[in-house]
Amino acid sequence: MPAPMRKCLWWYKLCWILVWLCASALLVGAPALLVSGLFVAAALAGGASAAYLERVRPTIVADFVWFAASAALLLFPLALAIHTVRVYRLSR
Repeated sequence: MPAPMRKCLWWYKLCWILVWLCASALLVGAPALLVSGLFVAAALAGGASAAYLERVRPTIVADFVWFAASAALLLFPLALAIHTVRVYRLSR
């Protein structure tokens, strides 16, 4: 497995861990600042994962999705779903 793909998977796993922490914090009623901080951290980890994946197989669509998700964080779940499919297909 190429080094960029290993780094992509590491950031990808971190992204999902932060997503689960964010969802858990939201469900237990944690302060909004903590939840939003975890959400932004998950989005940044997902962006880093996408950047490493771009080194393995570059596409314009992935760049657009992640920049749009960073600009409007409401699109983060959609970007994460698309990125999940790409990581799964390329890591097999």
